[in-house]
Amino acid sequence: MLRKRARGGVSSQLVYGRPVLASFFSSSSSSSSSSFSSSSFSSSFSSSSTPRNEADEARRTFFAQLGFGNVVAARLQAEKEAIKHGLGPSGPGYVILPRFLSPPSPPPSSLPDRRLCRDMRQEASGLFQAGVFYPSFAYRGDERLEKKNVWNFELDGHEWDYAPSLLMYTREILLHLPPLLNSLSLPLPVPPSRPPSLLRLSPRGYANKIAVSTGGGSHFLRHTDNNNGDSRKVTLVYYLNSEWPSGNGGQLRLYPRSGGYGQEEGSKNTSRGEGTEADGGEEGYVDVWPEGDTLVMFLSEELEHEVLPNWNEEEKDHRWTYTLWLVEEGGCEGES
Repeated sequence: MLRKRARGGVSSQLVYGRPVLASFFSSSSSSSSSSFSSSSFSSSFSSSSTPRNEADEARRTFFAQLGFGNVVAARLQAEKEAIKHGLGPSGPGYVILPRFLSPPSPPPSSLPDRRLCRDMRQEASGLFQAGVFYPSFAYRGDERLEKKNVWNFELDGHEWDYAPSLLMYTREILLHLPPLLNSLSLPLPVPPSRPPSLLRLSPRGYANKIAVSTGGGSHFLRHTDNNNGDSRKVTLVYYLNSEWPSGNGGQLRLYPRSGGYGQEEGSKNTSRGEGTEADGGEEGYVDVWPEGDTLVMFLSEELEHEVLPNWNEEEKDHRWTYTLWLVEEGGCEGES
């Protein structure tokens, strides 16, 4: 059963405004007094866990016929070189993958374009209407950063009746992306005093957040996702919006380590520009419009980014994202 949260308070699941890490495919749930706790997806995806109504059964059948995992696996494999360059030491620290879950060609009438993305959006909206979201905030060091008109919810893997598409997406990303990234032998950023090491991601550990921005100038200040030394290494931002009018604002502004990679060249939902650094020099950035079915992947510890003000008060224009954080191997309770 979903548990409502007061929208005037702060979720007990948040620790200093940071998402809780969870363990994927674990056999049991546990809790701890430490900063991160683990939870289980096993009850959602085991053979003994079945949908409780015909609509859920139809949804599961649809995914089986479509091969949701095949869609994710094929797209990631096709973008392997783009990902390697984007996250590699000579790349900008990010890669942008438009139309991530969409068919490569016009789909048949039985499979409307962006159907998977729309289903995920509908599920997220249903959770929001159920009153389970909580106010969002973040920290920059010890400074608490309020996120005006932004609401969050974290899936724990037991929401099959409410969010089957979101859970299936999470499952397939964790099945396919950590092994792919581990195979690329990407170096981790380490201080000169430490020996070099390679990115090694857990196939089970993760953190997640569904976020909705309801307008009124809501924005995120410039930050990195992990400046606290926790286990998060790679951020995956997936947009659940449909069409996004440019007048709504809400661009994700990325500050690359070096020149951007060609995947976003020619994409209608990105633009380039220059800002001014603190010392007066010029600094490049890339703006990503939050267009539905776009996946933005970047390094959690390195890539600075912000979200520009949103002016999207109408419910149909709310800005929806589903963010996953991949964590280093052994970085979640219950892993060894």
